[in-house]
Amino acid sequence: MIFLGVPAKRSAASSGGYIPKGVLTSRVLPAVKGSPMYGWDRYNDRLNQYSSAVKGSV
Repeated sequence: MIFLGVPAKRSAASSGGYIPKGVLTSRVLPAVKGSPMYGWDRYNDRLNQYSSAVKGSV
């Protein structure tokens, strides 16, 4: 199994790892869409509306 954590805000990933919404929806999500295990950073997501921008791709 591989677990991927994707920060919902650039500043939440000070050491790197932030993926812009467009890259997440076009490249990352298609690769992991079939996984039964995924989640998100709910705090920063609520502040930045990250999942609202990508939910159509999930």
